[in-house]
Amino acid sequence: INGIPIEIEQSFVDKEYPTNNFGVQTVVFEKGVEVMNGERALQFARSRHGSSGEGSDFARARRQQKMLAALKVKILTPETLVNPIKLTSIFNTLITHIDTDLNLVEMIEFTKKAKTLNTDTMVSHVLSIGPDQFLQEITNDYGYFLIPKAGDFSEIAQFVNTMFDASPP
Repeated sequence: INGIPIEIEQSFVDKEYPTNNFGVQTVVFEKGVEVMNGERALQFARSRHGSSGEGSDFARARRQQKMLAALKVKILTPETLVNPIKLTSIFNTLITHIDTDLNLVEMIEFTKKAKTLNTDTMVSHVLSIGPDQFLQEITNDYGYFLIPKAGDFSEIAQFVNTMFDASPP
C-alpha cells in the first residue's frame, strides 16, 4: 500500500529491538509524520524498550492502536479501493497471515461497515497505571505485576460493562 503515514507524538529510541537472528538493534523514531513501510511500522508497533516514556506495554498498545487506525484510513482510500491489483495483493496478504472463519462475502460486508467508521470520534482505552487509572504496579521477588487498585476486578468490570454507554466527545 506504499506506506502508512504515522504521526509520531514524541521522539524515542529503542536500543534493544530484536533482530531476526536473535540479536538486538537500535531503532530511532523522530517526532513528526513518517510514512512507514511494513518493516518500519512493525518496529514502531512492537518496540518494547523505547525512551521518553515509550518503553511500556501501555505505550506500545497505544502505538498499535494508532497503526491499525492509520492502516484502515490508508486501505479505505479511493485509490486503493478502485485498484484491483492492490486489493488482490492486500487480500492475499491477509489470507496468508490471518486465520478467520469469515467467508469472502462476510469480509466484503465487514469492509463496507468499516468504511463508515468515523475514526475522528473513535475512542480507545488502554488500561494503565496512574492516578485516574484502574491498575497499580507491584514488584517483588517473583517479578513485576499489574494488579487492580480496588483489590478486585469490580472497577474494571464496571468500566467494561459501561464503556459503550458514553457518547463520543
